[in-house]
This record gives sequence, structure tokens and C-alpha cells, in this order.
Amino acid sequence: MKKALLLLSFIIAFGLGACNSISQNEITQTTNSSTAGAEKGTVTPEVFTVPEFTPTENKTVTATPTGFWMSMPAFANNEAIPAEYTCQHENQVGISPEIDWGNLPAGTKSLALIADDPDAPLGLFTHWVVYNIPIEVQSLPQSMPVKAHIVGIGTQGVNGFGQNGYGGPCPPFKMNHRYYFRLYALDLPTALEDNLNADSLRKQLDHHVLGQAEWMGTYHQP
Repeated sequence: MKKALLLLSFIIAFGLGACNSISQNEITQTTNSSTAGAEKGTVTPEVFTVPEFTPTENKTVTATPTGFWMSMPAFANNEAIPAEYTCQHENQVGISPEIDWGNLPAGTKSLALIADDPDAPLGLFTHWVVYNIPIEVQSLPQSMPVKAHIVGIGTQGVNGFGQNGYGGPCPPFKMNHRYYFRLYALDLPTALEDNLNADSLRKQLDHHVLGQAEWMGTYHQP
């Protein structure tokens, strides 16, 4: 009986030792394999460089992987929009903010901008539509007039207020809303018709967008 118990103990101990040996070998092989892959460069993350740009005070840049970038000096990306660009301005509409951009994708023939609010109570609300922007233009200046044609800049479409130009944020019930400014690099010439709203412009842009840059600001009435 004692011999049988000794034999059984020997078999169990040998089996556990073998399992531990196999597990350790597998771990060692996996580690060595991962290290070898890293040394051979089998996994190389995509790296891109933001084009050279000298920011001014409170100015940052958003850039696409291709380097196409935009910037809005009035407020940082994902931060609050100052009151002068909203319905709290003395004109009760707000002035349009400056927008800068650069490093257009190859083949770009014009640019377009749509600014809208996805948090509006009745659905997406458009605050600004600009298109037929020549590639020689590198920014939209602050305080653009509310009219269809801006000489040397482009065409302003119809916003959600029914006007050709910019209409600032004015969310109801003191709710905090997000406002997206999206800039599109297009392979279209500067020949789109007047009075396009955001929906009709998007239809025109379908299959013609070479690059898109985005900036977002937030606002709630005091």
C-alpha cells in the first residue's frame, strides 16, 4: 500500500513539473517572437507631420493625416465661443470669426465651409455656408458682411435664419450646444450657383471632397 502511494505521488509531481515547463517555454517563445517582430519593424505606426505654422496667441491648429489644416484664432478647438460671435453681440446676430487654413490636398480647385449645430431642438441647424472659395484665398476674415457675394473670397449660402451669411449661436433654454465648422477641399471649380443652403451644398459636394478639416466650439447663453 505504501509503495502504491509513493508511486502515485511521483506521477503527480512529474506531471505538474512538465506542465510548468511547457507554460514557461511557451511564454519565452512568445516574448522572443514579439521582440523579434519589433526588431524587424513588422509593426510601423503611421506618422505624419503638421505643416510648419507659427501660431499667434490663443491659436491652435487641427490637421488631417495628409497635413490639410484649419485654425480659428478666436477660440481654441473644443472650447467656448466668445460672446461677440453669438447672439449676445450688440447686433443680436454675432460677427463671423476668422478662419485660416493651409496645405491643401493635391488637385484642390476650390473650398467650402459649413458651420452647424447638431444639438438644436429641431435637428441640425445651419449657421454659416460659404463656397466658391478660390484656392488662392488662405482665410476668411472676421466680420464678413451678411450678403451673397464677397469679392475676392466667395459665395455665402443661405443659413438656418434665411440669410446669406453668418448667424451666430443662440441656443435656447441656456443649454450648452456644440458648433462644428467644417472646411472642405474640393475638386470643383468656383462655379456653384447662388443661394445654396447646407443640404443642397452637400449634394453638390458628393464625391468631390479631397480633404476635410474641422473645428468645434461650444456655447450657452448666460
